Amino acid sequence: MAFICPQCGGRGTLRITRSLELPADSRSDEIAMQVAMCLDRECGFRALAVYEESRRGALEGERWEHVGYRVPEDVLARVEALIAACPEPS
Repeated sequence: MAFICPQCGGRGTLRITRSLELPADSRSDEIAMQVAMCLDRECGFRALAVYEESRRGALEGERWEHVGYRVPEDVLARVEALIAACPEPS
């Protein structure tokens, strides 16, 4: 399942270009902060995304959520630089 770009109306899909895995918490077994970019060359849209997955509980089964956020370019650039500087992002 791919994100559809909200800026170009689906002309392009979003690709994850950077990802940083974070420790599990009380709700999720997997958490990742990601930078996503539209694959349409004319669009250039970029955003933050957060992926969370939980495999807890026999009744609940597996649940996941993948959400994108529009943020100012300076915030996005800072997060991207911090992820790029991490020696072990996974």
